Amino acid sequence: MLKRFSAVLVHVFGLVLVCVIGAYSVIRVVTPAPSVAPAPLTPAPPRDPDPVLAARMFGKVQAVADLRANLQLVGVFAAGAASSAAISVDGKPARVYLVGQEVADGLVLSTVRGDGVSLTGASGVSQELQVPQRASASFASSAAPPVYRIDRGIMTAPSVEGAPPAAAPPGPPPGQQP
Repeated sequence: MLKRFSAVLVHVFGLVLVCVIGAYSVIRVVTPAPSVAPAPLTPAPPRDPDPVLAARMFGKVQAVADLRANLQLVGVFAAGAASSAAISVDGKPARVYLVGQEVADGLVLSTVRGDGVSLTGASGVSQELQVPQRASASFASSAAPPVYRIDRGIMTAPSVEGAPPAAAPPGPPPGQQP
């Protein structure tokens, strides 16, 4: 009986060993491979402090006109005291302002010249705007004008190099003379 018991014990031990090896193999196959941790983020570089904000932090409060408004000079009409300028403020459609009118908060149109305008802020700071440069039109061209021909009453277009030849124009119908 001991012989039989030891044979059963060996078989049970073998079965348990096969089950453990199978479970280990399934776990190895099913689980995903470990991923690499991302690199740590680098800290943002320190910025220089804003001098106006630093001055306000220590008690120096000063009303400053915002001269950084988005202003675009569209056109000018320089005529002495009756001068005016067309100015676009913050991307809105351009408006015409006379000398002495307020263009934006705290900015007054002070002078108008043929090439630009001068705006003055409430604190006396001035800002210059220049008339935008126009693209020059060129009438001279190095290319020769195309040559059109009239062939049997039909106007033909100029030929282009590398294009297939055009078909001959149809002749008059039979029985008619040109």
